[in-house]
Amino acid sequence: MTIEMEDTEHQPSGLELGKWNQWFHHKFRQRLDWHRQRITGGEILLIVRMDSRLISCQGEKIASYEINSSTYHSLKAISHLPLACCLSALFPDSPQEWHELEQSLVELKQMDSHHLPGFESVMSQCRLLLQQCQARQGAVYQDLKEMAQRVRPLIAGALQQAAEDEINQLVPALDEIAGQTSADRAHTFMVVMGGHQPRYRELSKLIFRRWFEENAHPLLNFHHHVHFCEGGQGIDDAVELVARVLANQELSEAFLQSAVGLDQDVLGIVAKRTIDNYWLRRE
Repeated sequence: MTIEMEDTEHQPSGLELGKWNQWFHHKFRQRLDWHRQRITGGEILLIVRMDSRLISCQGEKIASYEINSSTYHSLKAISHLPLACCLSALFPDSPQEWHELEQSLVELKQMDSHHLPGFESVMSQCRLLLQQCQARQGAVYQDLKEMAQRVRPLIAGALQQAAEDEINQLVPALDEIAGQTSADRAHTFMVVMGGHQPRYRELSKLIFRRWFEENAHPLLNFHHHVHFCEGGQGIDDAVELVARVLANQELSEAFLQSAVGLDQDVLGIVAKRTIDNYWLRRE
């Protein structure tokens, strides 16, 4: 199904007001271009968290830091083990799938897992679920519920260690970047790229905000300097996001006397009371 977005910049079409709308977007694009040049020219320090890396960009000066070790990825994969087993228990391609996965878990047992807390216990619970599926020719809700209750604290422990691994790698890398740049915090922007697993995106944002708050002037708003790039695939997307943030800042300071006033959905905020009134009338 292909339905593409329509261009509404010229609306209302055929009217002088539509020309003004087009003119606004034209001028705004000019400002976007100008801010892109500021970023690519090195005036802005851009720090981007993407895949397993932390990337710092200041003009042509680019540095890459490997943040996530194999231990981190193993810990995250442990948390996916019971989820994968639940999906296979509920939606198998064939009954043979349960047996094949159980055999795979037997092979996994040979892996050196002394540095992975809870791994063997999680694996045992997953094997038990798959054996129950084979014996009963299907998943039973009570089996899934009991397995989830048993593995939940184990998964929490694995995720806690993964978070510690991230913090221990990310913060020293940020400190190193800060020590090698002349950019002040007012000209520093941090972006977390959106991956295929948004449930993990909050960790880097929280670390970025804490680090920025610790290292910046008290009057700087860290919310304005730390952003999440939904669906971002590369540095160009981060540049585009920050250019838009800077262009919005100019308008916001002129109209709202606030650097962050347009970092939010202003139409949605203004409309909250209108929405409440509408639903009151519906009742």
